[in-house]
Amino acid sequence: MTDLTASSLRALKLMDLTTLNDDDTNEKVIALCHQAKTPVGNTAAICIYPRFIPIARKTLKEQGTPDIRIATVTNFPHGNDDIDIALAETRAAIAYGADEVGRGIPVPRADCR
Repeated sequence: MTDLTASSLRALKLMDLTTLNDDDTNEKVIALCHQAKTPVGNTAAICIYPRFIPIARKTLKEQGTPDIRIATVTNFPHGNDDIDIALAETRAAIAYGADEVGRGIPVPRADCR
């Protein structure tokens, strides 16, 4: 195995495949799950909106790749100021079965000058 091949395989295992589009559907998420499984190895995770976690979990299990993690985002893309809503969305994502949760924050709060 060449260094390039070894590096490529290692990179594949660190990648997330993401779909966070307004027009996402169950079918698009199922297709993403199928893309995450490759003949040379699986991606580390898929990143989807929380409402698609159950169908993704089912698909990953059925295709024999339950080790592919499910990442999601909350308070996204708006990153509004209502912390209670952001926490509720995060709790719901965890309840759905997310392995990883990224949370959008308001840009002024992210400015660390």
